[in-house]
Amino acid sequence: MSTSPRSPQTAGETSAALAADCPPELTDGWLVHAAALQAGCGTLLFPGQALLLTHEDGTLDGGSFAHGVPQQTQLSTATLVQDRRVRRAMLEQHRIRVPEGATFTIGGGTRAALAFAERRGFPVVLKPMVGDNTIETRTGITSTEDLLEGIRDLRVAPQLRPDYTTASYAFTAIHTPREDDQTRTRKNYRYLIEEQVRGEFVRFLLIAGEVVSAFHSPAGAWGTGGGGAEVRSTIHPSLVTHSEEVASVFPGLAVIAVDVVLSRGAKSPLETQDVVVVDVSERPWLSMQSAEDPAWSLELARRILARTVAEGAGEAFGEPQATVALDVRWEGVSVMEDFLEHLARAAAGSGLRGYARAEDVVGGIARGHLEGSAAAVALFNELAVAGTLAGEHLMCVDSRPASATGVSGFSTGADG
Repeated sequence: MSTSPRSPQTAGETSAALAADCPPELTDGWLVHAAALQAGCGTLLFPGQALLLTHEDGTLDGGSFAHGVPQQTQLSTATLVQDRRVRRAMLEQHRIRVPEGATFTIGGGTRAALAFAERRGFPVVLKPMVGDNTIETRTGITSTEDLLEGIRDLRVAPQLRPDYTTASYAFTAIHTPREDDQTRTRKNYRYLIEEQVRGEFVRFLLIAGEVVSAFHSPAGAWGTGGGGAEVRSTIHPSLVTHSEEVASVFPGLAVIAVDVVLSRGAKSPLETQDVVVVDVSERPWLSMQSAEDPAWSLELARRILARTVAEGAGEAFGEPQATVALDVRWEGVSVMEDFLEHLARAAAGSGLRGYARAEDVVGGIARGHLEGSAAAVALFNELAVAGTLAGEHLMCVDSRPASATGVSGFSTGADG
């Protein structure tokens, strides 16, 4: 995290600086975590962004998430959606258009893959056939040489790739190398090549089948060029209905993101243009909204929390808290002195106040108190578990609501 001082954010805000500090694949889990803290929940955070919400006394049954995906999502459907060949077939069966594409094996399909791309024409998109949606998707491939380079990258076993990441809730493929002493993936590993559809990119976010966001991104799913905007209030109703029809193909997803490309834009009716579904994901992928409008992305996370956890329990959350105070327990610390030093530096850089001290050096347990914006506290602990905050992966972070102390600054040591 950056070490430049930041002021605490209000309940409705998540600063652009905080959003920039969070890797895109962690954004969903971070924002749902922040929304839970704003709602006054306690949290237990484990590796893989497994988040359990706790009641005031520390008991469970407050709801759970993995990478921002709520427990109401069915594992079978999430796994199915991660198989792109099956997903494409299901959409086509419902007469929903998908890009022209074909799958190939890494072991002997290279020649056929190159021939397919040359025959249909560039640009094309390269994706693993099975795995987390939108991750490892390579767009803008404009030549045989670029495509061959992308295929070569996929020959490395997934977990050995530099930017590899996977969900903890739907492990859908054998990712081990072909041989124990090799880095190459298995010969039956498959990938998908699709046409790159030209037009206006819009991501629909649906919660319990209802469209809550339609976000236009000029640069596509992972665009960083700016200019993205929420268009839910101006998009043509027929396109909203179409996205709901797409979501209905995959019952069992409490949250779903539907990426479409529109030939004439968001204000034109469905029947007057080509509408192509280029991706469907069981994750909300709020990184797009977070990059352009951090406050809106946090509001969407609050809606996910409200529509799943609160409604499931027959309860309602109150107004989000502007700042939170938490007693925190960090478990799985290997080198306590280094960890506390990193913790203090990161806390100061995040505008957090409080203290941390060693409770059990041998057992790897530290305990402390944090005060600040919910978004900053949540990101602080998400990065601690992910291993990017203090240089080591923690096993668990237990955060429980506490009374504010009015402490200024952040300290470490036996006295707190």
